[in-house]
Amino acid sequence: MPVYEALAHVLWELPFPLRLPPEIIPVWEPEEQIALFDPRPEVGEIVWRRTSTLLDRASVIPDAGPANNWYPEYDYRLFAHYPPPDGRTLIAQIDRGRDGGFIEPRQYAVVNVI
Repeated sequence: MPVYEALAHVLWELPFPLRLPPEIIPVWEPEEQIALFDPRPEVGEIVWRRTSTLLDRASVIPDAGPANNWYPEYDYRLFAHYPPPDGRTLIAQIDRGRDGGFIEPRQYAVVNVI
């Protein structure tokens, strides 16, 4: 059995689910002959806003014309329905107003390789 002074850890965040069980999987590594692959499913959010907090519109588009002042008057929530006991879950939200936008959950994967 080899003796090690240190371990290397690589973390990947993949923008899609891997559909693997969330458990450590021994894998082959060419020089050391072993490594550990640990995939974990996660849920994040894609968020889009009508007004940027990073850039001013005039600095990116100097001739954009007058600002649009027409926005949705109501907030909307979209639910997925499935059989009881839970019945439904929130899958998207649209917010009104100039600073509004939408929020949508997305699955992704966090992978640890040691």
